[in-house]
Amino acid sequence: MLNSSLIEVLRTFSKNEISRFDEMIHSPYFNKSSTVIKFWSVIKNYSPDFDSEELKRETIYKKVFPKGNSITGL
Repeated sequence: MLNSSLIEVLRTFSKNEISRFDEMIHSPYFNKSSTVIKFWSVIKNYSPDFDSEELKRETIYKKVFPKGNSITGL
């Protein structure tokens, strides 16, 4: 499981807060990075507990970058 500050913060969110965070991530006003949207679309599937064996850096990376592209724009 991924242990990071981001995951620790996301675990504190209620369902409503996760929903509002999702809206913010998809808002072009607050976010212009398609990589962030892809990343969020992968990890939000593990909400609200964010406690899964599949929640590993390598697994997330492969889902965000299926062709093995490097991280750019972050």
